[in-house]
Parts: sequence; structure tokens; C-alpha cells
Amino acid sequence: MAEEMETESINSNGDQPQAPPTPRIKEVPEGTPDFVKETVERSGKNPMSIFSELYVQLTGNQPLFEYYVRNQPGGGIKFVCITMLDGQKIEGEQMNKKKDAKLSTAWKGLEILTRHASDSMTPEVQFQMETTFFELLREHTYAKFYDLCKSNASLYGYEKVIASIFIQNNENLQVISLSTGNKGLRGDKIVNDGSALIDCHAEILARRGLLRFLYSEVIKFSTSPELSIFERGTEKLVLKKGILFHLFINTAPCGTARVDRRMKSGTAEEIQATSQLRFKIDKGMGTVLGGADEFADPQTFDGIMMGERMRTMSCSDKLLRANVLGVQGALLSHFIEPVGGYYSTIYYTSIAVAEQNNFDRLNKAVFARAANYQPPAPFKVQQVIIGECQIEDIDQSSSVAARSSVGSMNWNLADGTTEVIRTNDGLVHEKKENGVEVETPSRLSKKMLAELMMATCKLTQTAVDSPITYDELKAGSLEYLNAKQSFIKWLRQQDLGIWQRKPREFQMFRVN
Repeated sequence: MAEEMETESINSNGDQPQAPPTPRIKEVPEGTPDFVKETVERSGKNPMSIFSELYVQLTGNQPLFEYYVRNQPGGGIKFVCITMLDGQKIEGEQMNKKKDAKLSTAWKGLEILTRHASDSMTPEVQFQMETTFFELLREHTYAKFYDLCKSNASLYGYEKVIASIFIQNNENLQVISLSTGNKGLRGDKIVNDGSALIDCHAEILARRGLLRFLYSEVIKFSTSPELSIFERGTEKLVLKKGILFHLFINTAPCGTARVDRRMKSGTAEEIQATSQLRFKIDKGMGTVLGGADEFADPQTFDGIMMGERMRTMSCSDKLLRANVLGVQGALLSHFIEPVGGYYSTIYYTSIAVAEQNNFDRLNKAVFARAANYQPPAPFKVQQVIIGECQIEDIDQSSSVAARSSVGSMNWNLADGTTEVIRTNDGLVHEKKENGVEVETPSRLSKKMLAELMMATCKLTQTAVDSPITYDELKAGSLEYLNAKQSFIKWLRQQDLGIWQRKPREFQMFRVN
């Protein structure tokens, strides 16, 4: 017979004559589509593990593998592995060893699974389910991500670190921004035109997706005020009554929310040390404690280009800033009053974390260490609600956050589409039909958000000079700028460290 089913009595340990050697699959089989290779690469897992995970999500069952032996002309055998998916046979290449035959089938199966992801990939969740509010945020975050995978299955594997922002309008709750990622731009890839994303951590990009949503609501107010989340305040727009925003992150943000995991004594010195500002450095993992003397000198564009490692504030510190100054930032403050109306400003009402969550650490990171600060009116220190999605604190070595992702995806309600960013250069890479790869700025980059701000000014008939530089646009929000400078000065006075600012060249690009 040319082909017969493999039984347990047949093995691949050399007891039977073998065919001439076939090259073993070392990395990626020839002809594997790019989207499958990219899915495996960014997942950090082997193809067999990813295939099994996707198979279970799609069918609810573990894949079953069978082996066939094919006799070769001139003697010897090769193994062929098959598995079934909804009546469709997935068959790998002929290989000398069973484990290589199984791996070949996994590569073939990945192409089929990612091309034909079905509705069963999306968890069936309802807001009416009997569960905690913060667990609900987690469930809906993953439900939304896997729903996006149905139309772009190559996104699978990006969700190792994921964050989302929900809007609550009285009793109605909806996800409006979702992002993934835990890396940032390499210093040798920097540009000074605002086109490259420097920080691709999930919670940072989720906020930028929120900004795009807020711009869309500002524009909506100018045409259909009754449909917008804003209403007219004293001079600018304010949120309508009952509008709240909730942030979910699947793992504790880097910085203060993580660093004191093993500290037990709780002495004054220890509390002070673990309250200090920390920053990320490019090409590195985790965060570094920034002492006032060691890092007092400002970063320079030339220095970074010459090899100095770029410093970016930790996610814990950025969340703390958002709970003092609001999430809208300087540009949106041209349209939105910092405080006004009923419950403005735009702060996070709650921050919920799943893995590595600890109430005391997270509360200190995003609120308690600045609780005594009195910002200039009309700002305040927002006492954000800390949400916990699980009780146990997972060890960092087994956490999804311990593995870096080469890419980051984002989605927001206003744009309605997904975008994938290559984190080492902070740009979107797209292959055209002719095979040429084109690099474009992310819609979340400073450049694109500034252009969106200018377009919003035009649509809402808001006066602004043009052309103008990015830093001039930011400086136009005097209340926000003064509050930011006051906060940074206070942090240093409290011996909490120096806020690491990017070189001014990063802010000087023109916006038309």
C-alpha cells in the first residue's frame, strides 16, 4: 500500500527504514502567508500552541491529531499528520518525524483558522449578566477585541497587554476605545515631525483613542447638539450630566503600581521611595527610578541621536497626571472647559486592573501620592475609584506583561476601524497590491491629532492661527499649561522626582 494509518506500534526512532532526509521545519514553511507569520511572531508562542488556542476558541474542543504513514519509493516512510475542523481536513506535509508532521499541520491550520474565524470566537457577554461591574469591563474588552478579530483575524496575539475606555451615560455603558501594546519607540528611530508614536503602551494609546472620540463629539455638537455628549458651558463646552469614563487595563500599569510588590515594612522611607516618579527607557523592560540629580539635565535630540537612551514617563505617572489635569490634554482644552457644568472635567471615574492588581499600590500610583496637592483652579485631584477584577496577584514571571509585543493595535468608536503600529519605529506599515511597503503616521500620533484639532477648529469656526507649530498650539491653552507646570514643580518640591520631558524639537513641527 502507498498509504496506511499510523498505529502506536509504528514509531520514528529509526526501527524502520527511512526515506532520504527531508529538511526539518526550523522556522516558517515556505509559502506561509505573511499574516500567519506575523501572528506567530507577535504572540511569542510556538505555532502549535497558537493553533490549539484558536481551535479551542473556534470549536470549544481540543484538536485531535491522527498520523498516517506513507511508504516512499525505494523504501522508507514519511509521516503525515491530519486534524479535522468542521468537517474540513487539515493535512500537513510529509515529514520524517511525527513532531515535524504535527508542526506542519499546525502551520496549515493557522492559515485556515485565521482566515475563517467565526462568531464563536467572540464571547457571548451581556451587560445584564450577574457579575461585578469591573469584571464586566474586562469581559466586554475581550469580547470587543475578538469581535474585531472576526474581520481582521491577523490581530490575534496582540492582546497580551490590552486596555479599553468605556463611556457611561446614565445607565448605558459602551466601549469607545481599545488598544494593545507594551513597548515603545527605539531612540535611534526618532523623528522630530510628530509622525512616530513614542509610547505604545496600551493604556496610553487607549487614551489617545478617547481623544479622537472626544473630537468627534465636539464636531457633533456644532451640527447636532442634542446628540453630543457636550453642552455649552460658560465659555466652552462641558460634559452633560451623567457622562462618566472608565478605564480597564488587563495588567497593572508600569511604574509605582508595580514596583513595590515585595516591600513589606511600610516604613516612611519605603513609602517615599515607592512613590517617586519612574520612567521607561527605550530598548529596555520595566521602569527606572529617576533621581533628581542624576536625571536633572533635560533630554536633547542630538543626545538621543548619538545613543543616549530616551526616557519616557511611566504609565503610573501619566495616569496620575490625568487624575490631576484631566484626560483631554492641552489641545482639546481649546474646546472643553477644565471644570464646569455639572460633573466636568474629563477625568476617569474608575480605573480597573486585572493581573497584578493591588489596591494600595494602584491607589497610591494614581491618586494618593498627589492627594495633598492643591492645583490651581479650576483643576482638582480626582479621587478615582480603584476597581479589582480578581483577588490573587499573579506573579510577574508568568504574566502576559512580561513578554514584549513587536506590534500594537488600536480601535476607537469615532474611526470605527483597527490600526496596527510597528512599535520599534512608531509607524503604520502597509503593503500595497504591488508588494511595496508604505510607512504612514498613526492616527494617534501627535502630528495626526494636531491636524485633527485644526480640522475641528475649521468645522466649529474656532479661531486659531495657521500655520502654527505644535508647541504653540499647546501653549494656547493657558489654564492647562499653568496647571501642568504647577504640578511638575510640586512633584519636585515633594522629592518625588523630575518629570522627564522630551526634547523641544519634538514639539516644534508645523501644523497646517
